[in-house]
Amino acid sequence: MQKKQWSPEQKLLIVLEALKEECAILAKLPRNTELHVSVIHRWKKELLEGADKVFATIKAQAGLLSLNRTGLYWTAKKVSKHEVEIKNLIDKIHTRHPFKGSRRTVDDMVVTGGQCH
Repeated sequence: MQKKQWSPEQKLLIVLEALKEECAILAKLPRNTELHVSVIHRWKKELLEGADKVFATIKAQAGLLSLNRTGLYWTAKKVSKHEVEIKNLIDKIHTRHPFKGSRRTVDDMVVTGGQCH
């Protein structure tokens, strides 16, 4: 007899049902799903240990949370040393002269050696 393959979605639904009504459902589940209780307990343990990565693919997780998948793959861009230096210079000028606007701050940066593009 070949073992039945359970999809991540099916596993998740079964475990969620088991968590909702643990005592009553565990008695019914093996008959309804042809599963042994120990399998359900193992799946429940896996879910509790790391629900974000056990059963669902990233696509399924994003769907469950109503999130756009592109936001899940985004990583922060490394800030260049030059950009940090410019921001520090802007901070120094603004701290000394908070009344100056952006144009006067840029003029001060050019005078002190900073460059803006």
